[in-house]
Amino acid sequence: MSNKKILIDELTTIQKEALSGRLVVYGRLPNNPDVLLNAQLYFNSGNLVRITLGTAKDADALPQLLALTPERVVFLKTAGESTSGTTPLPSIADLTARFAGGSAPTINTDELIADATQALASIFGKNAKAEVTKAAAKSPPETDPVAFLQTCQARAEVVFGKGMADNLFDPLYKKVRG
Repeated sequence: MSNKKILIDELTTIQKEALSGRLVVYGRLPNNPDVLLNAQLYFNSGNLVRITLGTAKDADALPQLLALTPERVVFLKTAGESTSGTTPLPSIADLTARFAGGSAPTINTDELIADATQALASIFGKNAKAEVTKAAAKSPPETDPVAFLQTCQARAEVVFGKGMADNLFDPLYKKVRG
């Protein structure tokens, strides 16, 4: 089994079992194969809360992490990790997709925000843009478009109920998931 597959399996297990701890990924960058690096991914109840790779943290460490060719993967369980990450991080599903396919599906976030605003306009009228802005602050569409849509849909469910909100947002989920 390839080391990349082992990493993907480990991430999937962490998410499914809602584990807390630290995943250490030892690997090399293609442009510097002589240096062995270690990236540390911290999880709290199955959610990625922090990434470090050398001096880079969170969003700054993510591109380097994705470029690593993994050589060894070790998961160390703990009672829980701090959720004090400085920037929003991708979901485990997004991270797994990036490792598996090289990158996540390309999503036009401006278009996604416009579509979410249009969906919420039937409920909130001219205040829909403010509702979408709040949702984007809570769940940035750039890092986790599904969580962003879930946040917007939750607002619609308050007024319309789950069935109507599902009808409004299903086409948007299809765009995001490909």
